Amino acid sequence: MRHPMARSRLCSTIEHLFTEFFCTFDRAVHGGEPRGHLTEPEFVAYAALWNLSPEDARTLFADVDADRTGRVTLEQYLLAAWDFYFCMDEHAGTGKNFLGVLQRKRISLVM
Repeated sequence: MRHPMARSRLCSTIEHLFTEFFCTFDRAVHGGEPRGHLTEPEFVAYAALWNLSPEDARTLFADVDADRTGRVTLEQYLLAAWDFYFCMDEHAGTGKNFLGVLQRKRISLVM
């Protein structure tokens, strides 16, 4: 039997985790003064911490920066995370590449 609050707790945990990581990186990159967004080169460096290749990070950046501002905000990033973890639509949105292209074999994941 599932706990009725399990989904809510999972949502809160994921949102908190990704918010903290994004904001910590934002502060570190911008000298302690967060801007609330990351440019493409900053985002590629951030995504490397999640083991995304530069190619996968640029793909995710382009997906998340749908309005082509040249930056990704925390809100956009969290929406992509939500889309990746909770979207049930077969036509995935911004989160479809959230952890990189999972169908491609990676040397680090192959025996």
